[in-house]
Amino acid sequence: MKVPATIITRCLLFASVTCAYGQQTETQETQPAKTITNLSPVQSPDTGKLESSSIFVQPEKMPQFPGGEAAMTDFLVKNIRYPESLIGSGKSGKVICSFRILETGSISDIEVVRGVCPEMDNEAVRLIQSMPDWIPGDIRGKPSAFMYTLPITFKDTVTKQ
Repeated sequence: MKVPATIITRCLLFASVTCAYGQQTETQETQPAKTITNLSPVQSPDTGKLESSSIFVQPEKMPQFPGGEAAMTDFLVKNIRYPESLIGSGKSGKVICSFRILETGSISDIEVVRGVCPEMDNEAVRLIQSMPDWIPGDIRGKPSAFMYTLPITFKDTVTKQ
């Protein structure tokens, strides 16, 4: 049975967004970054020098999809494809992916944290790979890399006949 593209698009539910570092608020953008400094020195891979490592628990500015969260939701809804091999199966679920947003805004290191099935997992990774570059987050006024977690929900709304 051939299913029209409009039905395939409607087979998809919502894509919700959560960030590994919490929701961004107006106060977070204006407050300086809070750090926890490790007292034991760590060798820098770039310079080879011993440095103390810092873990940032509150960045100054979180990375952002171009146009904001609403634009990301629109992008996901327009570009997601329910796997054709699963249409009519009634299979649904939430694929949780994590990825790194680099200092340049590009996406790398996409990983399925919790998958549903190979077809949905592959579609979630494909969708994230197709995203445009993000607006990078800032720590101490400099663009910085961040990890981001994105759950993508799939639902088959086509019933077998």
